[in-house]
Amino acid sequence: MHYIYGGLTDFYVAIPNKVKLLAYGDIKKIHGYSFINKERGGLAIGENALLIITSSHFDNPRHWINNYFEKISLVYRAPIYRNNKIISFVFIYELNHFSGKK
Repeated sequence: MHYIYGGLTDFYVAIPNKVKLLAYGDIKKIHGYSFINKERGGLAIGENALLIITSSHFDNPRHWINNYFEKISLVYRAPIYRNNKIISFVFIYELNHFSGKK
């Protein structure tokens, strides 16, 4: 995740709805979220999460996050339109029961 998208989502969606947003990825991309993640406590063992990813930055989460959760399910796929044409998609995955293991 790029910190710009995380910041916008955090400010406009997560904080007003009292939802803990965590960013994971390369430190060069998430910047200050590495500190924010620690401040917010990360994920606790057994906790569930939602993963939001766009098709422009898509990497199947089952390839890189599968070992951390017992179950990963695609919940929703939303098209993004520009000039009445679909230009990309947003995928929302439900991640069940964080194991903390790799």
